[in-house]
Amino acid sequence: MNHQVDQSAHEAHTHNYLELAFILGGSARHITVQGESLCCPGQLVVVPEGAWHAYANCQRLELVNLLFSPRLLGHELAWLEEDAVMRRLLGIELNRHVKELFKIDLLKSDMERLRASLAALESAYRAGANKPSMVAKILNVLEAVRPSFVHNAPAPMASNGMHPTVMRGMDLLGQQIGDEWTLSNLAECLNLNPSYLVRLFHAETGQPPMKYLAERRAKMAANLLLSTRLRVGEIGQQVGWSDPKVFSRNFRKYFGMKASDYRRRMLGVLN
Repeated sequence: MNHQVDQSAHEAHTHNYLELAFILGGSARHITVQGESLCCPGQLVVVPEGAWHAYANCQRLELVNLLFSPRLLGHELAWLEEDAVMRRLLGIELNRHVKELFKIDLLKSDMERLRASLAALESAYRAGANKPSMVAKILNVLEAVRPSFVHNAPAPMASNGMHPTVMRGMDLLGQQIGDEWTLSNLAECLNLNPSYLVRLFHAETGQPPMKYLAERRAKMAANLLLSTRLRVGEIGQQVGWSDPKVFSRNFRKYFGMKASDYRRRMLGVLN
């Protein structure tokens, strides 16, 4: 946990944990792989593991960051998977498939309780409170956010009870994203007829498996362009688009420009 007051520009970064960033005062330009937006008081930014973002042009920015390690989510807080709202907020189930940064507006009626809960958590954190006490105060913060999340959260990508075969397919594509996947070999890995796999995937995610894979590759490539110094060709190989023409065509489809132009433009907005 950290509480930053009068925050100056925060350099672009990724991290290996989930971040909940509560904007309590001031303003800033929030820059992500999708572009930029204005951060204002009363907003919650949910930054999943591996997502790239930065703050620029900060004006008296005050924010509180809660950083959830995979171990915490997989052990002490794992039981929250049974709670549909917390499962979505913390990404315990779905964010391992879709690492999508998003922002919600907190209800004014929640802010007083939220500020009190954050203050109690910060006090316990600085005092080195024991684990049960810390978990209890974390839960108080999450409960304070619940009404706002239910009211303003983006629509879920799929139903809470996602088909296990689709989840397994997502895992395969994510874990081996650089492989030369085709619909046929994915269907073979999942022991399904290809046409049935397309229907099943579309019903759960709103898109067929190869389109899902292309979108995931594009977003991973965007993160690598901004968080590493790898050459465009090396990034293409990592995400499974080793042919430069294929990489260029697919990246442009999702981001509207060449990968090199995207890197130059996005990093340029931080200066």
